[in-house]
Amino acid sequence: LSGRDAMETLAVIGLVSNIVQFADFGSKLISKSVQLYQSSDGVLTENIITETATNHLIRLNCKLENSAIATSDEVLEALCKSCSAVAVELLGALDKLKVHREKEKWKSMRKALRSLWSKEKIQEIEKWLANIREELNLHLVVDLRCVNRLM
Repeated sequence: LSGRDAMETLAVIGLVSNIVQFADFGSKLISKSVQLYQSSDGVLTENIITETATNHLIRLNCKLENSAIATSDEVLEALCKSCSAVAVELLGALDKLKVHREKEKWKSMRKALRSLWSKEKIQEIEKWLANIREELNLHLVVDLRCVNRLM
């Protein structure tokens, strides 16, 4: 192949790649739009699962924070506050992806598009929350080991 033929081949490969990406994005958009439109509560299944787990984490975290306050564990209390703040941020991001009030095809399409665009941000918040949860777990394990050694 000459240099020009190679460039034309690369251009065609690039174009085909772009078309495939566009088709993939379009199919995801349509799939999520249909799921939102057909859902009884205007929420994607994946977001319901994340929201439920986050609400459960908030309830557990509240109990843990009360315990930290009662025992004057300032580090644990600060971790709990961080956990609450990030969890509330995640719930807020998920709420923006719900179709509120009456469902319309256009609203479902817009929310599906927002869902696709927000996916990385939500994953970033989930990762941040997971890191705080790991820190909380480590803190609690160390505290338990220290208490057991004293006994």
